[in-house]
Amino acid sequence: MSMGQPFIEIVDRLDAAYEALSLNELDLFLSAFTPDARWMLHGKGAGLPFAGLRTGHAEIRRMIELIYVDFKMRDFFVEDIVANETSAAVRWSAMSTSLATGQQFQIEVFDHIILDGRKIKSLTQFFDTAAVAASAGIMRSMKVGAEGSIIPHRDGIHLDAER
Repeated sequence: MSMGQPFIEIVDRLDAAYEALSLNELDLFLSAFTPDARWMLHGKGAGLPFAGLRTGHAEIRRMIELIYVDFKMRDFFVEDIVANETSAAVRWSAMSTSLATGQQFQIEVFDHIILDGRKIKSLTQFFDTAAVAASAGIMRSMKVGAEGSIIPHRDGIHLDAER
């Protein structure tokens, strides 16, 4: 299967949208979305105030603005885009600084996208929400060591303090 023109166009459009996001050009970024697009940003359990489901350009814009109130991102880089005519997966990274604590960290993000023609209909975003929340002082970060190290368990993850 060769990379045909529709595939190249999809990747180019997504790449341009992410570049607009990295430059905080929200109008250009939002033009890549359908008017009724949905963006699900996981992280409510970690206490991130901008996490949750947003529908439509106005709600998505407000969510992004909330992120920029708490974090400054630089060195934004799209690592991979895998796409077909109806969906895409985008893996990107950036250096981020919590404006509340000054802590810097690299964030790695995975976006699952559903396309409606040439526009984004749905975006579901995954990243290490606990690390982001800890960097902003929202939740206490876990320490390595006897009092709080994470231990794998066949039924999930348990803290050693729970044994």
